[in-house]
Amino acid sequence: MTVDATLLLAGVRALHFASVVVLFGQFAYAWAVAPARMPPPGFRRIGAWSTVIALATGLAWLAFEAVGMSGLPVKEALGATTLKVVATETLFGRVWLFRMALAVALLFAFARLGSEERGGGMFTFAGLLTVLLLVSLACCGHAAAGKGLDGAVHLCVDGLHLLAAASWLGALVPLISVLGRGSAADEADRLAATRRFSTLGIAAVCAILFSGIANTASTVGDFYSILDTRYGELLVAKVALFAVIVALATVNRVVLMPRLDWRALRRNAIAECILGFCVIAIVGQLGITVPAGHHHFHA
Repeated sequence: MTVDATLLLAGVRALHFASVVVLFGQFAYAWAVAPARMPPPGFRRIGAWSTVIALATGLAWLAFEAVGMSGLPVKEALGATTLKVVATETLFGRVWLFRMALAVALLFAFARLGSEERGGGMFTFAGLLTVLLLVSLACCGHAAAGKGLDGAVHLCVDGLHLLAAASWLGALVPLISVLGRGSAADEADRLAATRRFSTLGIAAVCAILFSGIANTASTVGDFYSILDTRYGELLVAKVALFAVIVALATVNRVVLMPRLDWRALRRNAIAECILGFCVIAIVGQLGITVPAGHHHFHA
C-alpha cells in the first residue's frame, strides 16, 4: 500500500473501533453505571447509528485489506472475485464475515427494541451481540498471528484489554450527557452515576494495566525495540495519553467529586473523552504497524 492508503486504512480502523466503543458504552453505562440500570439518554438512536458506522467502516476495511493482500490495482482488487477470496479464504475475512453478521443482527435488534428499550430480553440480546462485536476485534490485530496456547492467551488478554478500555471510555460518553443535566431533581442520579462510574474506572484501569503490560511483553522484544521503531513511538504516545487520562480521572475522584463540582467534573470528563479517542486513533495505526519485537528480531 502507498503511504496515503495506509493512513486511510488507519483512519478507517480507528473510526470502526470508535463506533464499537461508543456502542458498547451504551450498554456498559446501563449495566454498571446507571443507578436504576436504565439505558442512557438517546440509547436507541446512538446505538443504531454507531452500528451503521461500524458496518460502513467494516466494508471500507475489507476493501483496503483486499487491495493490500492482493497487490492488484484498486479496480481489480475490489472486484467480486478478489473480495470473495479475501472474505472466505483468509482469517481476517472469516472474522470480518462473523463481525458484519453481528452488526446486521444488531440493527434488527435495535429496530425491535421498541417498548423494551429500557430492558427485557431484546436489550440483553443486543448487549451480548455488542460484547461479541467488541471482543472479536482482538482477532483483527497482531494477537491473531499467535499460534497454540500462547496465541490463545494473547487473544484472551487482548479481548480483556478491549473490554476494559471500552467500558471506561464508552460509558464516559453517556456520563458526560448526564453530568450536563442542571436540575436539582437530577442531583441524586448524577451523584450515584458518578460514584458508580468511578468504581468502574478503577476496575478498568487495573485491567488495562495488566492486559497492556502482557500485550507489550508479547509484541515488544526489549526496551531498545521501543526506542528504535515506529511501533515503539506509537506505543509510547499511547501510554503517555493514558497516563494523562488517569491523572484527570484521579483529580475527578479525589478533588472534584467530594465538592460535587459538576461543571468541573463534566469539563474533565470531556477532556478524558477527547484524549481517549486520540488513543483510539493511535490504535488504528498500531494494528497495521510491524510490532517492535518482530522488527527487532528480523533486523
